[in-house]
Amino acid sequence: MGNSATGGCCCFGCDSTPDVPENIIPDPENGEVCEFTIQRCGWTGFSRDCQAFKGLGEAEEANRWLFLNKSGSTWGGNCKMAVENFIREKPDNPKEGQILWEADFVDSPYFQQYLRVPDSAKFGVMLNELGGALGGFGMGMGFQDDDYYYNHGGGWSRDYVCTLFINWTLNTHAKMRTETRQGYGCDLKLGVFASGTAVARYYEVEEHHEERDDEGNVKRRWTTKRWEKDVREYVDIVQFCLVTGNAGPGFQEGQLLALPDGSPAKWQLPGDASDWTQNYDTPYFAVQQEGGWFSKKDKKIITKPMLDPALCLLIGHLGTSEFSAAGIKEAFHPDFPYDPRGAVMMGCLNPSPPPPPVVVVQQPYQVTYVQTNVQYVTVVQQPIGVAQPGMVQPQMVQPQMQMAPQPQVMHQPGYAQPMAQPMGQPMAQPMAQPMGQPMAQPMPQQGMQYAQPYPQGQPMPQQAMPAQPMAQAQPMPQEAPQPPPEAPAADDPAAKLQKLKGMLDAGLIDQDDYEKKKDAILETM
Repeated sequence: MGNSATGGCCCFGCDSTPDVPENIIPDPENGEVCEFTIQRCGWTGFSRDCQAFKGLGEAEEANRWLFLNKSGSTWGGNCKMAVENFIREKPDNPKEGQILWEADFVDSPYFQQYLRVPDSAKFGVMLNELGGALGGFGMGMGFQDDDYYYNHGGGWSRDYVCTLFINWTLNTHAKMRTETRQGYGCDLKLGVFASGTAVARYYEVEEHHEERDDEGNVKRRWTTKRWEKDVREYVDIVQFCLVTGNAGPGFQEGQLLALPDGSPAKWQLPGDASDWTQNYDTPYFAVQQEGGWFSKKDKKIITKPMLDPALCLLIGHLGTSEFSAAGIKEAFHPDFPYDPRGAVMMGCLNPSPPPPPVVVVQQPYQVTYVQTNVQYVTVVQQPIGVAQPGMVQPQMVQPQMQMAPQPQVMHQPGYAQPMAQPMGQPMAQPMAQPMGQPMAQPMPQQGMQYAQPYPQGQPMPQQAMPAQPMAQAQPMPQEAPQPPPEAPAADDPAAKLQKLKGMLDAGLIDQDDYEKKKDAILETM
């Protein structure tokens, strides 16, 4: 597609394959902390493909490292995102490099829209009816009170006749696999859930008409009215999780993956995390970006220790592009009626059922991770969203004490191994629940990961000390019983003399008898 490093001429949404750099940088090592600068291919900046440059500085030719290749449908169908290096050895596809990780996803995800009037009571009914079916990965829905949407984003431009609300949810996922990296012994799924709100404020526009004859005289005049509306769209929350894509020894399909600290691989972002620039931290990557309303610089992705940096790069790129709040807004189209006072049916607008749940087994699948000099740091944040008056808020699970690492079994090359279970304890992986049955509940000690704003110019926090196991209560040692004092022996001379003295003092014998008996006792000694 041209001879430049960033590809040739391209139009909006086209593919642009960059040339092979003069010096190919080796693939990142598993567990290595890597820093990437992401830049779109093509001189127009509208290409679907990107390149990952090594480091956080300017994107220079000597630092071109990996290729983020998006292929598939351009108009909302099945797509693929692949992390490729520049080693191209395929005779049948000379422009394709070795694929480190790839993800298949649908570019037009499933949305469910719930049309309602601005009434907090009806809003509560909607949450009670649909919260269980359309909720995220156990981290809440994120909806705000109606006043928030009225006032957020500045004032409105006019007086309005009426207002309608749409609360929407998104459910989708990306299937991820690798054939060249260590992996986890199975395919993976990156689950994505988002919720948001759209507000339409209606007003009437009068149009005056007149009919004239051939001489230009007005024959009649009349007035018509039509409906117009101002619409604002909000993404309230975006949630992610990483689960197993298929069943295998010791794990079930749809089982949450465990992070290096033992906690489940799920996190969430506020809906405005990518309105302008993206600066936040997650369990798999941190992103930094400078810029403002009119211009944005290239985003920087920093991967986490003990994890595969190629996988972290793929998750980070999808999370900051296809599944970012900005990308979700681009794919969402609120289905407001033309006439708000006509025969409008309130409630769910999408007759199709939502896709099957991504998370089937909540108990995390414990795997081994590469041990590095840099320790993994847990990302913890308070749940997003505050309960508002008149709202029904789903229960939010607060982060709990992290699970202590379990002993690991011997590593076998090629895939990660499940953690060994203590003797006498049941296996940690419950069986998948049949359709219609309650999902497996998380273990009480599992903490939840929440993305948090990334502090610009600040060092990464140090690794927190792992929670120490609680000491078990031990029974207090019992004091040995003391033997009773021994009775004086019958032939003890001292006892006899003491008894004899007592008889003298009591007047039972006289002094002569006492002296005779005393002399007799002393002679026996």
